[in-house]
Amino acid sequence: MAQVIIENPILNSPFEEPKQHFRFSDEGITNDIVEARRVSSYFIPIAKPKKKGKAPQLAFDTEWTKDRIEENIFINRVRERVSLWRRGYYQGITKTSRRLLDYWCNPERERKLFFCQIEAVETAIYITEVANRYGDSWIENELRRANEDANPELFRIAFKMATGSGKTIVMAMLIAWHVLNKLANRQDARFTDTFLIVTPGITIRDRLRVLLPNDPQNYYQQRDVLPTEWMTELAKAKIIITNFHAFMQRELVNAGKLTKSILRHGETNSLTETPDQMVRRVCRELGNKRNIIVINDEAHHCYRRRAGGEEVKLVGDEREEAKRYGKLTVLVTRMNPDLAMGDELLKKTGAGNLFTVFGEPDVDITKQKDNKIVVEIKGVDVYDPTTGQIRSSSTDDIACWFIDTDYNEESFFVRHAYFTGDDEPYEKLRRALKAEIDEAAWSLLYSTVSRPFDLPETGKIAIKVINHYGDEVLKVYEVG
Repeated sequence: MAQVIIENPILNSPFEEPKQHFRFSDEGITNDIVEARRVSSYFIPIAKPKKKGKAPQLAFDTEWTKDRIEENIFINRVRERVSLWRRGYYQGITKTSRRLLDYWCNPERERKLFFCQIEAVETAIYITEVANRYGDSWIENELRRANEDANPELFRIAFKMATGSGKTIVMAMLIAWHVLNKLANRQDARFTDTFLIVTPGITIRDRLRVLLPNDPQNYYQQRDVLPTEWMTELAKAKIIITNFHAFMQRELVNAGKLTKSILRHGETNSLTETPDQMVRRVCRELGNKRNIIVINDEAHHCYRRRAGGEEVKLVGDEREEAKRYGKLTVLVTRMNPDLAMGDELLKKTGAGNLFTVFGEPDVDITKQKDNKIVVEIKGVDVYDPTTGQIRSSSTDDIACWFIDTDYNEESFFVRHAYFTGDDEPYEKLRRALKAEIDEAAWSLLYSTVSRPFDLPETGKIAIKVINHYGDEVLKVYEVG
């Protein structure tokens, strides 16, 4: 194939519908410009023929030539209908949807949205609110047929977007569209205010906190998805972000292989969660909510496999995340012989940390008359390397302690932070920062008694205590 040099490969603005594209020929891409948007299509990979006497050829010949192009007919038909609807100024939608589209498409916006982001949301709105009313029921019929073929019992719609095109912002736009429409008309079953966001890994799960309206870095305000005055309404939504490993059925008891083999001899398996138990665990925070929308981020990485397909195999951190020991939490520690050094030789720094603390905080939890909760920290049970015994220590051995006042059993979120000990931490802080520290303000944080807080929606709080060596212990408490 002849080499083609394209000096300027960028033909279109990301903020407008594409108007030009480079033509493909039988030899591959050319530098000829076609004055039209490229139709949606894909290239068919062809396996290279294996040579005689050689090992099987595993690679594919993926040259992008005209004879390999297969048009996405369904996508192009939908795109054409959405484009026609756009030119007719979005007829047949709710007032809320129109207000949102006007806001997102406003040419005076300081932070403009990409055309592909607008088109993705337009397509969702058209399929949900318009298509069936304007003679385009074939769209939903085709989607349902495809789901029955590859994904029975779970209706899904996929939005395929290129890397870097801002799909997280599109997710934020879809959530805002649903929530504001639902709050405007609670009886409209097309919309919901409840979302379960599924991610393919731990890192992405943490990144998607920007979809939570109460997150300081939320995209609704940071990327100007919604004006500030609409955020109060959006905050009423129920949004859970979880890893797809959470949907794996966990073992309920810790038993050996022989015991498991005997107990599983019957038809039912009492050692593993049932699907219903798994759903109740994952969706506990959703309560009795119905009409839940599941947003499967990076769906090509985490998806419901086809019946008869291969099991998903986990590696690395994902494998550790999915590992469970029934109801028992196991903490593996490595003990160092130098523990016999005693207190006199151990400095209270991370460098002098020779063992991992285990135990639990010693706390009093009080429920006040106004249903507010107050926690008092009295100490922590730790391992004493000198005696080999568990000893109860006072607050002098605690550097700081934290409270998650609404613990969700997946991640510890610091909502209250306090410092304690027998030294003067603000003196050290003043020297380190070379600045004056307001001791009155600091005294609110330098305390063994928490500020009052509301009863947790989850029914649980978690308390984490860290000592001067940097060791930490955590315990979860049920609060009613």
